Amino acid sequence: MNLSRIVERIARLVFRREIADVHTHAVAQVVSYAALTNTCSIQPCIRRIRSEDPNNLTTVQLPQIDDVPVMHRGSGKCLLTVAPQAGSYGVLHVSERSLDNWILSGGIVDPSSARKFDIGDGFFDPGAYPVMLDGNNGSLAVPVNTDRIELRDRLGTSYVAVTDAGVVELNAVAGNITMAIDGTITATNTLGTFSLDGVTGQFAANGNFTVEGGE
Repeated sequence: MNLSRIVERIARLVFRREIADVHTHAVAQVVSYAALTNTCSIQPCIRRIRSEDPNNLTTVQLPQIDDVPVMHRGSGKCLLTVAPQAGSYGVLHVSERSLDNWILSGGIVDPSSARKFDIGDGFFDPGAYPVMLDGNNGSLAVPVNTDRIELRDRLGTSYVAVTDAGVVELNAVAGNITMAIDGTITATNTLGTFSLDGVTGQFAANGNFTVEGGE
């Protein structure tokens, strides 16, 4: 083996060892969630390959990570929260630099150390799902509707939705309320249906409904 091949091989080994400690994103499973601090303990799901020999690859499980801040959708005073449930999955987004100082104070800060892409510096984003069913995770029995924004349960039997046509819907197992774009409100449950016309203000009922109050 000539010198250039030896140097190339050594360089590859050094590079593989260095990049092994560089983390970007990782699928992880929730161990526990602390609502008071909005942090969770997670277990990375994909084992790390620890051998540089391609003919003798071995793996090792990454350690549990504690006190990981949880991401929620929102901005300013508006927030949509989903508490991570034990056993559910999500994605750990790893920071380029140490998050310690920023987590404590926010704003523009210096990193607390020189570490980079460390798996202990990240945010947990709930909501990753495998294709195959795994406990309460996996593909949905009722597909996601593509014509609306929904807040729903996994079975799709209860939801709050805003459709792309501007209709607002509130649905539960035993009833449904819809507000059309003209303001007409229609409610249906096991007793029947009633509606309030958004243009004329007229009320109509079909079923065992009783209206109380008013003039």
